[in-house]
Amino acid sequence: MQSGGPKRILGRRGVQVFVLAIWGVMLVAFIRKEYLAPPAEIPLTEGQTAEIQDRREWMGIYLKGRKVGFASTRLRKTPEGFRLEDEASVRLRLLGAPREIHSLLTAVTDESFRLKRFRFSLRSGPVDYRLEGRVEGEALLLVTHTGGRMRKSRIPAPETPWLSQTVRYLFFRRPLQVGDRFDIPFLDPLTGRVFPLRVSVEEKELWVRGGLKVPVYRLSYMWDNLRVKCWVNEAGETLKEEGWGGFTLVREGPEEALTRNWADNETPDLIQISSVPVRGAPEKARSLSYLQVRFSGLDWDGLQVEDHRQRRRGDLLEIRREDDPQSRDCTLPLSGLAEASKEMEPTPLIQNDDERIQTLAAQIAGGEREAAVVARRILKWVHDHLNKVPTVSVPSAVEVLQMRQGDCNEHAVLFAALARASGIPTRVVAGLLLHEGRFYYHAWNEVYLCGWYSVDPLLGQMPADAGHVRLVTGGLGNEVRLLPTVGRVRAEVVTYR
Repeated sequence: MQSGGPKRILGRRGVQVFVLAIWGVMLVAFIRKEYLAPPAEIPLTEGQTAEIQDRREWMGIYLKGRKVGFASTRLRKTPEGFRLEDEASVRLRLLGAPREIHSLLTAVTDESFRLKRFRFSLRSGPVDYRLEGRVEGEALLLVTHTGGRMRKSRIPAPETPWLSQTVRYLFFRRPLQVGDRFDIPFLDPLTGRVFPLRVSVEEKELWVRGGLKVPVYRLSYMWDNLRVKCWVNEAGETLKEEGWGGFTLVREGPEEALTRNWADNETPDLIQISSVPVRGAPEKARSLSYLQVRFSGLDWDGLQVEDHRQRRRGDLLEIRREDDPQSRDCTLPLSGLAEASKEMEPTPLIQNDDERIQTLAAQIAGGEREAAVVARRILKWVHDHLNKVPTVSVPSAVEVLQMRQGDCNEHAVLFAALARASGIPTRVVAGLLLHEGRFYYHAWNEVYLCGWYSVDPLLGQMPADAGHVRLVTGGLGNEVRLLPTVGRVRAEVVTYR
């Protein structure tokens, strides 16, 4: 989608494209759940090992009751333990246009299913994101491949991790009991952060399958304010999973999973089903300097809404656009950054230490020392040089620089990398953008110019208008917190100017 070229200020379709990045990446997270479990010795008998010599399971993926994809998991016995192959494919629609996401996980474990090494890939169109890892002593060594480069990192792992796909074989050790709880560390492979995951056995139900009543356990997975429900039988086989936003996985045979009941053109449009209706919204949100809005259905726990431009009283949120940062005396290099200094560090996806990023940042700055002037020059460059295209990807600054296209997530990570390379602390934030009577999920930036200021490189704004409602900071690692809000939130504008 390039109506009017990259320099055009976006209309309705342009400002809506961000939601696909969250839906796409986090749908894969829902399907795959690459969380890592603590070690446990599972003394499998020969009969149990033989039963899982070569097992393959298939799931159909549904959105609002309409089939949009499939997932398959295969576990095979090897001389060193087991080999896991997990594949998922999803067809989505964004503003009427089809998009596809493919993911693949391969992993090798020992005979007790403890992880030894793995390889993960996410592919959509021209975007290819890969992550590899292996256990070495009390650490997990990761290699991220993106933008034609690889980046190594090391995560402490004092306990040898497990993959979630093999946790089901704990059921061979002892029967599940209603009320059981398992606390498991959850690894976010995008950021290297570890979250606590709690698995709870909530209920034992009887399902009718093949004319017979079969006992089934309902489990819940809770992490970082997210909840997924899962139904498993006594053999540890997953029969159904229910996630956020209307996505469901259902156990199917291979032919049914691959060929039957596909929704195709009937797939609900992700933009429309995720947007938030707003009562009393102003016609021209891009010029707002002040907005007071009341939300319903929004769980504030885990969200980051209190900051220099937002104040909350109950369900009422007040947003004020900042003054122009150019009025402040703030020159480079900045000093006394304190906690803002952490927003200068390179990450696997914001590679401000990459030579290409640093060279371009220096060219854009042109020797300028006023921090606000440099930030505005970077804003203009990113806004002018990236085509506004809906993208399903794990956004990487160096890859965006190569492709010169993307949605607001791609704009935000490239702006962050260039600004950090120029000596300006910058973070990625996400939340809701008011546009034509509705809120849409969106991402933008905040920069430290001797004080924090909002910046929207997709819209070319500094500071951003008061129609930007920040809910989280920190990029995709934290944007997952928005998923429980999808489809549940309503809003009413109280006053504006």
